[in-house]
Amino acid sequence: MKKKMLAAVFSALLIFTMSVSLFACGGNGNEDNGDNEKPATYSVTYQKSEAGEVGTLPTDETKYQAGAKVTLKSPMLALEGYIFMGWNDGTDTYLPSQEYTMPAKFVIFVAKWKATSIDVVYYDDTTAESEVYAKQNYGFDDSVVLPEPPQKKGFTFGGWGTYLSTEANFTADYVFTQSDKEAGKIEVFAIWIPNDDGDEETPA
Repeated sequence: MKKKMLAAVFSALLIFTMSVSLFACGGNGNEDNGDNEKPATYSVTYQKSEAGEVGTLPTDETKYQAGAKVTLKSPMLALEGYIFMGWNDGTDTYLPSQEYTMPAKFVIFVAKWKATSIDVVYYDDTTAESEVYAKQNYGFDDSVVLPEPPQKKGFTFGGWGTYLSTEANFTADYVFTQSDKEAGKIEVFAIWIPNDDGDEETPA
């Protein structure tokens, strides 16, 4: 009789010990591989470009999981002389209302613009002290009409040159390049040729 009671007590203690061990390892004894963790989420931010547009940026307070579809918002921005081309994520440009597949990271969409005309800014010299001499605005297919040449004592005006150019490469027959059109602006500088006799400058 005593042996049976001891066996029963031993069995009860064994069951109790196993139950405590299971509780410490996982609660109810079910396997737990960490699948109950919440998936990571990421935010979307809209940002202005450095072109100087005005207006209010759209906002998105939603947190997205990787692979989720994000409907891009319409801009509330304006930039004189430019049209809005979409939102750029650093690689591609997407139109408003277009669906974007969320990657496993935070995304910043920057406003992308396209110029509808080109500003030409003329400087009176190539030095750091040069000042704006004239400004013009052209359509992409317009012909260039050069301003009256400036004057500089002891030098002859040699024409207008683009940045870092030592030759007068901006002339009346200049054709705007694709790079000019994308930038929407081109800067040109007066090129000066020293006079041997130091006389007043005579326009070329």
